[in-house]
Amino acid sequence: MDQAEFEKQIEPFTFDLPDSLIARQPLGERDLSRLLVVDSASGKIFESSFRAIPDFFNSSDRLILNRTRVSFRRLALLRTDGKSFKPLFVAFENGIWRVMVYGAGKLREGQILAHATGEEFEIIGRIEEFVLLKPRNQRANREWEEFFEANGEVPLPPYMGRDDDSMDRTRYRTVFGNDPGSLAAPTAGLHFTQSLLDEIRRRGAQTLSLSLTIGTGTFAPLKPWNFERKALHTESYNIPETTAFELETPGRNIAVGTTSLRSLESNWRAFSRITAGEFSTDLFLFPPDRITSVQGLITNFHLPASSLFMLVCSFAGTELMQRAYAYAINHKFRFYSYGDAMLILPGI
Repeated sequence: MDQAEFEKQIEPFTFDLPDSLIARQPLGERDLSRLLVVDSASGKIFESSFRAIPDFFNSSDRLILNRTRVSFRRLALLRTDGKSFKPLFVAFENGIWRVMVYGAGKLREGQILAHATGEEFEIIGRIEEFVLLKPRNQRANREWEEFFEANGEVPLPPYMGRDDDSMDRTRYRTVFGNDPGSLAAPTAGLHFTQSLLDEIRRRGAQTLSLSLTIGTGTFAPLKPWNFERKALHTESYNIPETTAFELETPGRNIAVGTTSLRSLESNWRAFSRITAGEFSTDLFLFPPDRITSVQGLITNFHLPASSLFMLVCSFAGTELMQRAYAYAINHKFRFYSYGDAMLILPGI
């Protein structure tokens, strides 16, 4: 696929976003965010608040949360000449880390990168967009997780344009996330407080969980090969027995976030029902693909021409989503990870 054809593919999913609408800091409280409500049956669009979201659910609804937890896998490392780099540690296989790093062109095989703790990594090569680092000290996965928790930085998206701070260590994690290993937060879940979840349950709706470990399949910019293979980078997900069992009963399934949606739709397409177990997915959907595994979606506002925005368009339709995003831009909603939320549900 050449560049002209690639641009033609993504053109329907582009929009102009003023830089001032990018949320670079969280609000004072999680559930203070605004909520854009979209009736996917009638096309009606109106504004509410996230604190009011329990009002839109009934006792047969099931909200499916991604219980993954972002890991602090960005490390500040120094080359022997004092040049600093901050790689994002993406995957650990056979004792080698695959990392993504700004300024990778300045790194050469055989160079050593060192952390302030004394931890050292040797550059041993490259594969695709990744630099390969071999740690001098080998650790088990659990030990690496403990190391990053103690010494790593919060892997904030580049568009925030800032270093992390102490608030990010709690606010860039959901209150229900307990499965470590993700490279980014499941951002639709960031709006929920424990009291809000309790209120949803008190009103009779269920909250169920799954876990998709967020990697480059979720946030990597699209390239021609994604359309040529009709695939994204592979990510792993787990659906518990309880979740699969409950989703067999009548009711509306409402995915909290595009990662939950992608897990459920991948599973549904593989088995024609929601099936418990450990799986992987490279699913890449865009219109005219349609979503059949869920009836509702809670989501943040995504980057233009991203796989996430395309997935939402597959769920609700490109025309309706472009109209919803235009409303959000005109009414100055906050966009991206720390931004406001949208509820898409039929018959509101």
